[in-house]
Amino acid sequence: MNNFIKNKKYPIVAAAIFYALSLLVCVAMFLPRNVGGVLKENGSANSALKSTDVENTVNCSLDSDGTYTILSDDPQMIFSLNGQPTECIKLNISSPCESDVYFELYTAVSKHQFSVDNGYRGLIFKGQTSAVVDVPQGEYYSLRIDINTAGVRFESVELYEEQPNLVPFVPEYSFWDYICVIFIPIVTAALIWFIECKTNFCQKAFDCIKKNKLKILKFIVFSIVAMLLATLIETIIGLISDYGSFNVYRWVFFAGVVELIVVFVLGYKNLKREPEKVFLPVVIILGLVMLFGSPVKHICWDLDSHYKWAIGNSYSGTSYFTLADTNIIYVGQKSVYPSDFCLENYKDDLESLEQSDEILAEQRNEPFILAHLPEGIFISVARLLNASFAVKYNIGRLSNLLIYAIVCYFAIRKIKSGKMILSVICLFPTSIFLATNYAYDWCVTSFSILGTSYFVSELQQPDKKITVTETLIMCLSFTIAAWTKLVYIILIGMTLFMCKNWKTAKDRKKYYLILSAILVVVFAWFLINSFIEISGTGDVRGGNVDPSEQLRLILSNPWAYAKVLIKFLVPYLSISGTQQYISNFAYLGLGNAWIICLTLLGVTVLTDADNKIKFKIPVFIKCCSVVLFVCMAAVIATTLYLAFTPVGQNEILGCQPRYIIPLIAPLLLLVSGQRINIIKNKSVYNGVVLVGSSIAVMIDTYTQIITKMI
Repeated sequence: MNNFIKNKKYPIVAAAIFYALSLLVCVAMFLPRNVGGVLKENGSANSALKSTDVENTVNCSLDSDGTYTILSDDPQMIFSLNGQPTECIKLNISSPCESDVYFELYTAVSKHQFSVDNGYRGLIFKGQTSAVVDVPQGEYYSLRIDINTAGVRFESVELYEEQPNLVPFVPEYSFWDYICVIFIPIVTAALIWFIECKTNFCQKAFDCIKKNKLKILKFIVFSIVAMLLATLIETIIGLISDYGSFNVYRWVFFAGVVELIVVFVLGYKNLKREPEKVFLPVVIILGLVMLFGSPVKHICWDLDSHYKWAIGNSYSGTSYFTLADTNIIYVGQKSVYPSDFCLENYKDDLESLEQSDEILAEQRNEPFILAHLPEGIFISVARLLNASFAVKYNIGRLSNLLIYAIVCYFAIRKIKSGKMILSVICLFPTSIFLATNYAYDWCVTSFSILGTSYFVSELQQPDKKITVTETLIMCLSFTIAAWTKLVYIILIGMTLFMCKNWKTAKDRKKYYLILSAILVVVFAWFLINSFIEISGTGDVRGGNVDPSEQLRLILSNPWAYAKVLIKFLVPYLSISGTQQYISNFAYLGLGNAWIICLTLLGVTVLTDADNKIKFKIPVFIKCCSVVLFVCMAAVIATTLYLAFTPVGQNEILGCQPRYIIPLIAPLLLLVSGQRINIIKNKSVYNGVVLVGSSIAVMIDTYTQIITKMI
């Protein structure tokens, strides 16, 4: 028995740890807590306004019995309050609603002077008959209510002078929620037990930590010293600057600078053979500086949609959005930095978000999106632990950074020659910016690079036998990237051109059999989703869009569309356009250090070689990589032409340059092939590339983010 326990010690410990973590996550997602509260009136109503008290209606009608009919967009009911003191307003309907009833409430201190600044969102939950809205204490002369759900019967509006109470909302849990919480951790623990018994991964990891404990201790000590040094620097600058105060965002930048120095000094020996061990802490540090140096605001492309999906994926079923969540989601495409932006105003905004995070504003069902699942898991655990809104928001962003860094690490580790080419691409300022915000580009970039790395690695080792595991990882990486953004599924096609010195026909047959099975499933899924998207309504943000009609026009006159496509692709793929996807910080502006990254990329494409790795990529694969790059760009552009561009327009809209990033690694690694090994000292070579990329990221981070937070 003692021998059994000794032999199974690591599987037992690993299974126990993952059981506890899985249980925590399942409780957070299936049995959510701290989802916000609902407002309840306090005291007695001063007055109640009935249907007969409505002064005017706009785009709707209201009968004397309360029958409410929406006639057009933006329905409005307007009441006169005559300066009545109010701090709480309650909307009542006659019978329990069959679905959630959303409404907006506007107050005015002078007659009918309504504005967005005095607007408040409300929600009557399914099965309820009323909802309370907290408004600033004041004497209001007019009240406007916009009920955006048809089929309700209005009863009254009650006005209170007392501030409402906030009552915690407890979601209803189903039988299956409890079943999942019980069985998922058990299955996870059993799976970890099996994996550990087969691979001894945890044991190897523990032995590695034990072997390098002095190095780890040294890193911790030097990191603490670095943080203290950054604190000293910021304190001195704060004292001598005009502001005369300690700026935490500038401190984050200085802390990142000194921590990078620590990493490069202590990791110098790894730069020669294992530069990925230096790359990993470097990309995490750069990401942390960018993440904690930036505000909790709408700073990235389509953040409103991606944040909504992240919150949706933090629940197993119905999603609950607090008022703070809706403030982030409904900010739309407004710039994060208006002309009157200042740090003091931002502090007030943060305080307002923290207060509004206590109020439940919406409940809805959001689709499952794989790229947003890590964000959802991290947010759900933070919510269970009753973290503040800023912590929940940032920890969701942190999950993206960690997974991006780890996946890129394994991609660089796998490839035999071209490690610095991948490093430069992974360290594009735009790549890290996307990995530290609510987006799914980080998932496409990292997993497409991982799949490319596995493919190119096999080309670089023509005599090596490719295993089933390697084939699956390569194909699944491309599949995960495509699951996030459908058009990138074409990248998996490059795996058909595997060039190996097959030892037996059986090995070759096994590879293509596995590949064919995956391709059949993946492309069937691709065709089904493509049909759904083409037959759908498209992206309404583009205006008058109709994918099916747009496709009909393309097929009826392909040469006319070819001219539109070529006209778009020439500048889109040109060298002059590289700044748009190397140093683009979305609504924060364009960075100027892109030229450093472009120079490093050009140098590494020519010189990132290893004399110990002898291989030759066939000319036809190099040609195919160029064709694949152009075709992928054309497919991406065409997709946006169908889904985002108004019908018949002679230009392609919505196709952003950042979509090119996942295509760069396959192009450069395959076209360059066996490169020139000029610099023999790999420690210096790899160090210069990683330091140069880090400098570019830090320059752009400071100029585009930190300066705005000082």
